[in-house]
Amino acid sequence: MAQDQDEAQGRNMVAATPAWDRRSMLVSGSYNGVDLVALTDLTPSSDAAFIAILAPCLALVAPVSMDPEAQDAWYEAARMALAEVPEDLLRRGAQHAMSIADHPAKVVPAIMRAVRDDLDWRRRYAANASVEKLAPQPPAIEDNSPMSLDEVKRLPPALRALGRAGGWIRQEDIDEAERLDASDRSAYVPDDKVA
Repeated sequence: MAQDQDEAQGRNMVAATPAWDRRSMLVSGSYNGVDLVALTDLTPSSDAAFIAILAPCLALVAPVSMDPEAQDAWYEAARMALAEVPEDLLRRGAQHAMSIADHPAKVVPAIMRAVRDDLDWRRRYAANASVEKLAPQPPAIEDNSPMSLDEVKRLPPALRALGRAGGWIRQEDIDEAERLDASDRSAYVPDDKVA
């Protein structure tokens, strides 16, 4: 129960944290004692862990007449239905199922009801994290080095003045860019005057 509350608290905390700050939280691995890496983990449980977690559920609800072959078939069907559920969610779902299920057919639906919201949240978080990785990164801000003449030439006069005031453009570069602009305009020949 305390683990459920810790996980819910961590999920609410991550959801309330702005996207720009989530990466720093995940790098550290925890926030207020909540393991954020485990909270966002989508790794399915191993086969051994799966059977170890679900064996008590089946033991509680299996009829006496359920032979080992039927139990194996049930485990295989449950494994297919719960294939994407991480181990921590599976463990929590199994605890819930043991308290409410009274038949083998009710175990898997009870587990899914108990973990569906958290599993969906983890999937959305993973999708958002992958989109953030694919998003283009803004260009790095230079270290206040002067702009090249080509860059200065492409700037409109108002931005040239702003660059000069900020120290990114030298006055001689502005003068040279203006001289080049003037020479480009004087070299222009309209189409009607060409041969």
